[in-house]
Amino acid sequence: MKQGDRLDFFDHLEELRSRLMRSVIYVVVLTIAGWALYDPAYRLITRPVAFAAQRLGGRIVVTNPLEPFVVRMQVSVILGLIMAGPFLFWEAWKFVSPGLTKQERRTVLPLLLVSAFLGVGGAAFCYMLCFRIFPWISALAPKGVQPLFHMGATILIVAKLMLAFALCFQVPVAIIILVKVGIISPDFLARRRKEAIVALVVLAAVVTPTGDPLTLLLLAGPLYVMYEATVAISRIIYRRRAAAIARAATSASQGG
Repeated sequence: MKQGDRLDFFDHLEELRSRLMRSVIYVVVLTIAGWALYDPAYRLITRPVAFAAQRLGGRIVVTNPLEPFVVRMQVSVILGLIMAGPFLFWEAWKFVSPGLTKQERRTVLPLLLVSAFLGVGGAAFCYMLCFRIFPWISALAPKGVQPLFHMGATILIVAKLMLAFALCFQVPVAIIILVKVGIISPDFLARRRKEAIVALVVLAAVVTPTGDPLTLLLLAGPLYVMYEATVAISRIIYRRRAAAIARAATSASQGG
């Protein structure tokens, strides 16, 4: 390694360190802000469970004297990470973008924005489904059994479900990236449709924390719809790439 390359490496390392430090500060400060916003956030997160409890004559209970504090810390950290998301994205983008070409930046940035949109959409879709899922699951208890919802478990289940949906909704972005770099093609996606359905169902089964078939199907269904939409988008990408290659070949022949 040359001396100039070594200095350049340490410059990048120092920049990475400073951006990581700023990211940690963002999360800490906004977690403190999340502590102040705990009450409305807790009511919002637990609303689907409270709705189920109201319908079934149950209630949310605390079984550990430390549980309210632990739950408040968990909710504060979740809020801090969510609110820090745009700042973390900005720091990551400013670190990575100088090493990308103009064409790569024009490709990556829209994909990142689509990824964020799909993540938020997946979490919101899951939240709305929770109003259907929790009453249905809780109603399976034998007659005469009063449902008592554990405060800490309630928060974790809702948060894990929303995170699972947000992550699974990134599947189209991952497929489009693979298509853009030429690892897979639209024809391959169309031919492997049956295998894709099995893979999506397995993915939904792995990430859903409740493990019930209703949640699995409610996640696998939208994933399959997005898969078909991704196949259509991939065909457009391939047609545009073929047209660009043809134009480049024509320009090269005319220049020759």
